[in-house]
Amino acid sequence: MSDLVSKVKLSVRRKPISTGVVGDDPTEYKFVIGSSLTSTGVINSGLNREESVRYLPEIIGISADSNDWNLRVKEYWSNINEKVPADGTTADEFQGKVLEFTVQFENEQDYKAFENAGTFEEKGLLAEKGRVIEGVPSYVLFKYCLKYSRVANIPADMNKSKKIFFYLYSKKAESLAKHKTLKSRLAAANILAQNLTKEPVLDGIIRLFGDFPEDFDSIEAKHIYLHDKTNTAPDKFVMFAQDPSIVIKEALLNAVRKGIIKQPQSTTLMYFGENNEVLVGKTLEDGVLWWKNASNDPKVENYKEIIKSRLKNDN
Repeated sequence: MSDLVSKVKLSVRRKPISTGVVGDDPTEYKFVIGSSLTSTGVINSGLNREESVRYLPEIIGISADSNDWNLRVKEYWSNINEKVPADGTTADEFQGKVLEFTVQFENEQDYKAFENAGTFEEKGLLAEKGRVIEGVPSYVLFKYCLKYSRVANIPADMNKSKKIFFYLYSKKAESLAKHKTLKSRLAAANILAQNLTKEPVLDGIIRLFGDFPEDFDSIEAKHIYLHDKTNTAPDKFVMFAQDPSIVIKEALLNAVRKGIIKQPQSTTLMYFGENNEVLVGKTLEDGVLWWKNASNDPKVENYKEIIKSRLKNDN
């Protein structure tokens, strides 16, 4: 038997309900995971066909070879009815409806990927590469919850809709998510530290965040602003900072703001010239290619010098 075994423990929890909210209806059905339909009107199920054949016989009590198989499977998903206990009735780690299952893998790579999966959606997909050896009913309900529109797959999404009544939670998933955020913030802070004196890079990041470097009265003020971004939007900060075209993008966006390059309202188009006769690009990325001028077009070089000169004189 493979030693590549992963035990999973999570819970389906009720979303805290505020009283007096317009449209809120605290009736009993809110606390039951029931059947549902897909957007095309088909009864929702949590399993693909292979997993249905593998796991549902244990639950519905007949073999997949039975003549009644399809009917019984349809009846199962049509009548699913799982009550979710209220939070606070048990110990903290057991709030809601607890699901526990064990997945065995033959491949170490699949096992490690499953262990390190950062979201429930990832775990659900990766579990299909293994075999559930304990807790099949819990696993089946877990897979159904991933598709059930009334369940948020992460606590942060529970308030995205009034139709969401539950959310999935596990301490391990919470710790992994927090650790991922920590790593992202540390990476962003490290990149900021490496670029503290590179003001063109700092200005480019600020501009890509939609703000304007010229509104800051010192480089120290820019540092403070960007440090905040390493905490609130670390992944975006890293993406912007590592963009090899960051300085070019800053110049283009600065030229747009100052009216040197024209950008029609509600478009990404960029034009240069008295009569907008030069198309710099349909997008910012196009503009970067134009600026790099791989074909060494002397006209483009001349336009660039004019833009640079006007930017310098406008400072």
